[in-house]
Amino acid sequence: MPNPFAIYRSFLQFPKGFYILFLTESGELFGRFGITALLVLYLSHHLHMADGPAFSLMASFIALMFITPLLGGLIADRYLGRVVAVVLGLILTALGNGLFIFDQLMVVEFALAIIAVGVGLFVPNIAAIFSEYFQAINYDRDSGFMYYTISKNLGGLGAAIISGFVAYHYSFTMAFVLNALVVLLSLILFLYGKKHIDLQSRPVLIHKVLNGLKVPKRLLVLFFHLVVLGTFALGLFYLLANAKVANLLLVVAVTLMLSLFYSIRRFNKDIFLKLIGILFYTFVGMLFFSFLNLGGQSLNLFIDRLVDRSLFGMVIPTPVFYGLEQAYMIMLGPFFIVLFLKMQRHAFFKPYVKCLAGLIFLALGFLLFYFASHTVSTHKASLWWVVFAYLFFAISDLTISAVTLSQVTRIAPMKIQSQAVGFYFFGMACASYLSGMIAKTAAIDFSRFSPLAYHNAAIIYGALFFKVALFIFIAVLILMVFVFAAKYLWNKLALQHTL
Repeated sequence: MPNPFAIYRSFLQFPKGFYILFLTESGELFGRFGITALLVLYLSHHLHMADGPAFSLMASFIALMFITPLLGGLIADRYLGRVVAVVLGLILTALGNGLFIFDQLMVVEFALAIIAVGVGLFVPNIAAIFSEYFQAINYDRDSGFMYYTISKNLGGLGAAIISGFVAYHYSFTMAFVLNALVVLLSLILFLYGKKHIDLQSRPVLIHKVLNGLKVPKRLLVLFFHLVVLGTFALGLFYLLANAKVANLLLVVAVTLMLSLFYSIRRFNKDIFLKLIGILFYTFVGMLFFSFLNLGGQSLNLFIDRLVDRSLFGMVIPTPVFYGLEQAYMIMLGPFFIVLFLKMQRHAFFKPYVKCLAGLIFLALGFLLFYFASHTVSTHKASLWWVVFAYLFFAISDLTISAVTLSQVTRIAPMKIQSQAVGFYFFGMACASYLSGMIAKTAAIDFSRFSPLAYHNAAIIYGALFFKVALFIFIAVLILMVFVFAAKYLWNKLALQHTL
């Protein structure tokens, strides 16, 4: 049985190609997380946008970042190939961050659309490259993906701290430019170091197009593809600017359901039970992300407005608190890996038990925010409420995110596994959009510069935090009843459990 410190030490024992991928992923997430950590604060402070529209734009953007990878993986498999898709994704993410130098809402919306396209190309293909690389060096894939997760959290933590300090002590514009430069550095590193990765991907159509072309013409072809992707981004820009992302979610929902039912065709009892399992873990994931995504919205503004962020004579920028979850996950991740391995010896610790426990920790985190709001009167709340609340959020994330996706891939029949994963991520897109609607119930639309206004704002935020915690506790009870009823029925009918 490995110990957590052995897991940390093993990080230094990989071939050079691993560190290229690790830093590429970290750099891309720096640019992506830098946007989500700063966006609502930027819209509120810099563009003076009201809370409600800012929450809607943020939620729609995150929803798009969950939807576009469904198409990005397909395009890479059929045409671009993984390496070209990663390169284009990094270029578009850097470009989107760079466009924030123009302080116009329309440009910001177009920049977010470009980043969503870049994320759609990058995310599924860097994960596939990681998987292929671990297979090539004969390293356990599940253990390897723990380091993939750490690289994501490391990039997010760096963005929250560094971009947060730059935004608050210099300007938001400089913070977004910094995001773009970090993404460009990760692109240069990937292009320089891909020779160490030794990819064996099958040829795709783009290879035939580029074969025999010299560098100037290859760059021209690359530019053409960027123009095509930019045109697609214009479509997403229209959806963001006109608040029509919900329409896209509806179209994707119908498409996924038709694809799923076409793949199944012959519907039987075994397939039905597996679909119940897929729906259960997808619903848990949706419940989790619907409320966790409030971190970049209501929670960020609550911390910014009503929490005393002073520590040792220094004011901590709000985005740094948003990065606390990533810091906790980096520190606790190896310990939870060891804990989960030990849990496998006990029949009680089923995956659904971990998920329900994770939801309870999520509710406890929101309860801490609720208690923090009750301490606001003539003085702001202590930052330690936030520090401990995000610890509970991190524990919740460690026990839900990976488990729900892992179980969906485990339960799904091989012939519909890709559709099941697509359905799962579509659920997370819906959850992200829903989080914006939840956040708008605590939109503050009055002056916050008097003791009475502080108190009124604290009551509004506190009501939201309490309702979220209560809803999660009720949902856990309902899910527990569902699990016990399902297990009883399956035992009665002598069927195989899918939970």
